Amino acid sequence: MKARQERQLWASTYEREMTEVLALQSELVQAITGEIRVQVTPQERKHLSRARLVNPEAYEAFLMGRLFLNKATAPAVEKSIEQFRKAIENDPKNAAAYVGLVDAYGLLGQMASLPSAEVASQQREAAQKALEIDETLAEGHIALGNVKRGIDWDWEGAEREYKRAIELNPNSADARLWYSQLLGLIGRNEEALAQITRARELDPPNPFIAANVLWRLYYLGRYDEAIADSQKLVEVYPDYWLNHWARGYLFSAKGMYEEAIAEHQIAVILSDGSLECLPDLGYAYAKAGKTEEALKVLDKLREESKRRYVPAGLFTPVYVGLGEREKVFESLERAYQEHDEHTAWLLIDPLFEPLRSGPRFQELRRRMKLPG
Repeated sequence: MKARQERQLWASTYEREMTEVLALQSELVQAITGEIRVQVTPQERKHLSRARLVNPEAYEAFLMGRLFLNKATAPAVEKSIEQFRKAIENDPKNAAAYVGLVDAYGLLGQMASLPSAEVASQQREAAQKALEIDETLAEGHIALGNVKRGIDWDWEGAEREYKRAIELNPNSADARLWYSQLLGLIGRNEEALAQITRARELDPPNPFIAANVLWRLYYLGRYDEAIADSQKLVEVYPDYWLNHWARGYLFSAKGMYEEAIAEHQIAVILSDGSLECLPDLGYAYAKAGKTEEALKVLDKLREESKRRYVPAGLFTPVYVGLGEREKVFESLERAYQEHDEHTAWLLIDPLFEPLRSGPRFQELRRRMKLPG
């Protein structure tokens, strides 16, 4: 939208010390919104008016934490935790850093780097602390929603928190990102796609959000559209492992197992030691008739389990590919008992369609309160 008569909108000068960076940010946003007549909700205006002085070291550590977090590899996420804790050490009232801890521990849980019990305690404590500091912080409600979704499997409670976050900040890409994941889990896939699409509009450069668009299309069965979209992402983010992982899934869904293997191999390398995408490489090997390679993946997971935590659910996709039905259900049951965060996603995965009508599968869904 052009400014009327292309007139100059800005001529003011603002100077502040580094410790006042958030106060300056708040003042600038309020001035700009007033000048260009942007509508700001009462909640957003109230939050902007309460900006406080910040510790420069804490702010720098927080920014470094988010930078490492967005890389989404286990070593990088572990570094993000160090940075968020450094931010809290320098500024104990830094609610955003506590939110960063929730996000980081949640990703480590998803990437099979920490047991669910350890993730749960760390996430819950950090989320509660963030909201104690500032109950009106949208990110705090997102964090609590992530705990209720990924740890408690409390789908209704998680939805309340995400909706509250969006009410507090309708322009939060993160709120819509995580709300879309919840909606996908409970089978509301069209709504999930709408939320992640809005998140991408709000934060176009974010590769994590872009990769999650692919997953939402995957669960809707729109494989060709997702593959075309993913090819564009490869050109922009060639080294982003989540995109290659999603492409591998999409090719497997279309029965293009050689292409799936190639993408999963890239994802395994780029993920820098994360185990999350390795089982899907095993699945593609098995479906391509490369049984020996699939069995090697199982051996790799067993060897890794001697050195670090490996969730039972990571064995499930390989067993599905090999047609080992009894082992599939054994690993699913162990995953449920471990409260492995992957369990819910395994139960809704279209690749497991041949098993989904069986009574044991449906019983697990019922126990997790997932729609049939």
